[in-house]
Amino acid sequence: MKLEDITKSTGTYVQVIPDSRLDILDLIVPNMVDDLHLTLLYADKSPIKPEYYDLCDPDLKFSGIFEELEYWSGHDNVGYLVMKINSPELMKRHRYWVEHVGNHSFKDYSPHITLVTPVDYNEQTKALISEFNKFIDSPDTDTIVVWFSKESIEPLKD
Repeated sequence: MKLEDITKSTGTYVQVIPDSRLDILDLIVPNMVDDLHLTLLYADKSPIKPEYYDLCDPDLKFSGIFEELEYWSGHDNVGYLVMKINSPELMKRHRYWVEHVGNHSFKDYSPHITLVTPVDYNEQTKALISEFNKFIDSPDTDTIVVWFSKESIEPLKD
């Protein structure tokens, strides 16, 4: 942590990363981003404070299951293809961060991994979403569990 990072901070960002590359997604989703992660907190109006670093625990592990693939238009009008994750553990950790930092920039929090951005919401994207969700919901498909760890915190800057 650099003092300069803290003094120039306009917000606080906390994330965890999947413990593996999620090979099943590589097979289905073209052009996936390299830095797969799950945001626990995005607080663009809460500058980072030194004590927040002590709250971060990179050794914690969280599990979640694939819920569904979705297209989100996004807060910045750039399309996102996301995998929603069902995880009471991640929801609890999000609430922990909101309690300590004071807010989350978006009204609703839904644990997810951004897979592709930018992406257009066209027929190809719709078909990909439909087929993948059929696969996840199939009685022949085992529940896909994902483990997350390496919680990290960083300042947001304009």
